[in-house]
Amino acid sequence: MEYVNAFLTAMIITILIETTVLFILQKKILKKEFEKIPLQKIIFTGIFCSFATIPYLWFVLPEILPANLYIIVGELLIVIIEGILISQILELKIEKAIMVSALCNSISYGIGILIF
Repeated sequence: MEYVNAFLTAMIITILIETTVLFILQKKILKKEFEKIPLQKIIFTGIFCSFATIPYLWFVLPEILPANLYIIVGELLIVIIEGILISQILELKIEKAIMVSALCNSISYGIGILIF
């Protein structure tokens, strides 16, 4: 039960961080690329990407990857998968979407390390 509570906490924190990063990117950094994307779509994307990937990172990948590869391979896969999702949902070029995904996940991972 403790593992499930840690997972739910991590998911909530991840959603909050990654959605906030997407919002900041929309408003401050990638204005041109994000200018026509409604705020609701940004929020949906942040929530959807986390819900679509974090369960696999926590429950599936540890079962199939050795511990020494789990973080590197897992995070890389998450960046790629979320990049594809971001590209499709927000209609961004795949290169931009992968960069957005990498930034969101890097910040989320870094804050997660500090918190946990």
